[in-house]
Amino acid sequence: MAKGFILAITTAMILVIVILYMQNFSANQTRDLDRISQMLVAEKVAHTWSDVRDDINIATLLLIEKNNNTVTFYDYLPAPSGTVSNFLSLYGKFVSNYYRTPDTDINFLSPDGTEMDLGNLPAKITILPFNIQYYYPDWAKRELFITVPSSNFSVLKGLNIYLNFTNKTLDCTCTPGGCAKFDPPLKQCNLGEYGCVYLNLSISDKIGFYCQVVNQYVDFSKKSMWNLHLSSGFIMIPMEIPMVIDINLQDMEVNATTQLILNTSDFYISYLSKLAVRAVNYNTSRVDWT
Repeated sequence: MAKGFILAITTAMILVIVILYMQNFSANQTRDLDRISQMLVAEKVAHTWSDVRDDINIATLLLIEKNNNTVTFYDYLPAPSGTVSNFLSLYGKFVSNYYRTPDTDINFLSPDGTEMDLGNLPAKITILPFNIQYYYPDWAKRELFITVPSSNFSVLKGLNIYLNFTNKTLDCTCTPGGCAKFDPPLKQCNLGEYGCVYLNLSISDKIGFYCQVVNQYVDFSKKSMWNLHLSSGFIMIPMEIPMVIDINLQDMEVNATTQLILNTSDFYISYLSKLAVRAVNYNTSRVDWT
């Protein structure tokens, strides 16, 4: 009888161990499945956010990058036939009616966090807290402004502007005064002086002509005007404080790359809008500037 009792106890203990093992295995398996589900959901949210953001960049023909203390704007002007705002409005409806799925919520937010119609996207990007602005009067993009207020001008170290005119040829030679005329002449300065900014202006045209017009430290506290002469007009860039660079395209088409080099990396960019993507049944979301 003693042997039977020991056998029964042993069998019961084995069963308890097996049950505990199965429960632990099930719990671990559930946790593993949860982790996999969370990973897949996070990947879907990230992919959806990037996909919509890329479509907005294509629609506006504008890409912005921040790298340490440098902000680079890759731009194409003017906008093709049809307004960008109309296209954005239609794209916003497409996202809401077709692209969004029942398990994923997608919204466009204004800077204060309220939902907005993508067609009302403002044509202005601001570098904060310095209130440096890169903007167009409207989404036709026939004129580009870059403004730096007097109170924050000292934060600007350098300015690089590269203009490639895709439908025009340059009616000039790459000599002082040939492509650009300054009146009065630009005054050079030493880095660290108020109003002193490293300036590089480079231009090219549809047949491959290239000219680097300026590559020096320029005193922006002395008023001057840069005129870029083309076969069918010219571009004027006033140089003064507060800085207001006005590129008026007339009937020209241009790939414009503009780099603003600041003396600090402690800033952020208030982009066109915020894009919020959220997984409905999970605590997973991404809200960031587009």
